[in-house]
Amino acid sequence: TLQGGGSATPCRVCSGPLFERIHQRQPMMRGTLCVVLALCFALSVGADVLCSTPKCPGDNEDCGGNAAGKCEDETLLGCSVKICVCVSGYVGGRFSACMSNSQLSVSNELMKLEVAANVQRRDAEKLEKKMCTDPLLGCLCPSTTAYPNATRNECRESLKDCFAGSTSASLIVAHNSFRLTVCASGKHYCDKGGTCVPNDSPCPAVKRGCPSTHPVRCASDWTCQKDKASCPDDDRCPDAGKRTLCPDGMTCAADTRSCSKLMSWEGCASGTQACPQMEGECGADAADCEKRTGCASAEFFCEHERSTSASLSVLVGVNNFPLSVCASVKSDSCSGRKPSKGREPEYETKAVAKTQGERFQAMDVKGRVAVVIEMQQDNAFEASASADAQASATVDFAIGTVSDSVVQNGGMAKYHASGAIASAVVAVEPAQEVTIKGGFLLQLPIETTATCAEVVAEMSVVTIHDINNLDAAAEVVAKCEAGTLKDGTCSCNVNVKKFSSFAAVASYKGGESSAAGVLKPATLTITLLALLLAVAARVGI
Repeated sequence: TLQGGGSATPCRVCSGPLFERIHQRQPMMRGTLCVVLALCFALSVGADVLCSTPKCPGDNEDCGGNAAGKCEDETLLGCSVKICVCVSGYVGGRFSACMSNSQLSVSNELMKLEVAANVQRRDAEKLEKKMCTDPLLGCLCPSTTAYPNATRNECRESLKDCFAGSTSASLIVAHNSFRLTVCASGKHYCDKGGTCVPNDSPCPAVKRGCPSTHPVRCASDWTCQKDKASCPDDDRCPDAGKRTLCPDGMTCAADTRSCSKLMSWEGCASGTQACPQMEGECGADAADCEKRTGCASAEFFCEHERSTSASLSVLVGVNNFPLSVCASVKSDSCSGRKPSKGREPEYETKAVAKTQGERFQAMDVKGRVAVVIEMQQDNAFEASASADAQASATVDFAIGTVSDSVVQNGGMAKYHASGAIASAVVAVEPAQEVTIKGGFLLQLPIETTATCAEVVAEMSVVTIHDINNLDAAAEVVAKCEAGTLKDGTCSCNVNVKKFSSFAAVASYKGGESSAAGVLKPATLTITLLALLLAVAARVGI
């Protein structure tokens, strides 16, 4: 919200000696010049860097209901924001909804369970990769009594194949009924681990990605094959309305997206194939892979091709996908990985202090920094709980990545499909409800050989509060500001007020530039600069 003269609090761009001199000589001109400068600044760095549109935090557009709190205006860093102010007897507020003590107790318990479920997911997936080294037999059969004793802790192609023997069909029917009814309300059953977890928590992936030797994920049964001709003609889902087989091999649903609401997987979805040029990219066939990656089938993706002009804008081809720099061999500067797969964090937890400068960073599998959060002020947050909890010096936080199935089918789907995701999709979550007092700095690595400031100028960070709710839409947090990690890697930096899931998104894709908030029309910039000079001349500066 840009504010000029009068009694309104000015935006931070409308301050300093220049504006004080204008205000002394021509008080009414201060607001005009503020708007002109702000617009010029917005055209070069993006309006979201200044002040985003105020919006009530919390549950949709309110603060937990009229009985719990109300939405009020506040000025933060020179910009108008909206915060929740809780009534007596309710806790939380500011950038989250107000809750009663009983609601808070339930929420805190769920958040602890969600973190525990994510730790279980991490450990289960690590164990499976360690035990099942053959990628074509990458499913570790659960050791619970729900599965036949003969296959427990054995490696099979899918969960269905863990039910071996002549009675497998009847066992599967019984097991499907069991996992739909065994958990209490608000929870769902995870086959891998044999536990009930909150509905907001994902289970360990039931399917791993296909290896490069067998890149095709068959639509008929989710197996990995060398080519589509090798896929079996197997119709396991004859019922109308549920014709799609899910990756566990024994559940039928309306479509692949419906499967993703029931279970998670890594790698490509059924009916597609892994693109050899770019790890993490999937296409309908070899031709589609060339279109999506910008590289020939025998080449590896390095990075997106940029213009030689000062803006270093990404060049877009005739298919509305970015052009790419490709190479015949992989190297440190040519990894052959999709930008969203560049640095995915290993799941980590840490007791984070509330003090200014406190950092929590998670590393990727290669030991590189994958994401950083840093507190921007003392008492940056507090636990929304009892007085004892509020007095605690630390709160447990967790950082991890998000399943491929969630990215492909949830609120990030449009960015994923267009190739616009420029960083790993990361989840930052506390183990209990917290009240954010100011904000924290989020740093996402952006791997590029070009000038960092020019590259991230075309990017914004988007967020989804509950990313496992596939119907939740992504929202723009702010435009990226260029930063540098301790290892020298370029980073997209933004200040955020909520702990959630985040990704850096590039704006060069058709239809995505408005979401990223990029505004760079040169002609209008020149016009506004001319107006700025005219105003300055009028007041005798």
